[in-house]
Amino acid sequence: MRLIEQAFGRDEFDSACDEIQAAARTASCAPQLICRFSIECGHPNPWYHAVAVSVEGMQDQEYEQFLVALAGLGLVEAPQSDRP
Repeated sequence: MRLIEQAFGRDEFDSACDEIQAAARTASCAPQLICRFSIECGHPNPWYHAVAVSVEGMQDQEYEQFLVALAGLGLVEAPQSDRP
């Protein structure tokens, strides 16, 4: 949720979810793409609160494009390299 707040502003979860869904539809050519969202905030530390996204109907290559789009929106962090 902190990345959503950084990218979209405080309490702009609806806007962020709209953009996530648009990114999924742009990355996928599946006519029946389904996106589901759930807010996970059971942990007492807000750092661990998250908006979980489930996408059904997306192929692996499309998923990679989706991740690139999410990174462009500032909603995923780049993986850390194992190299020194």
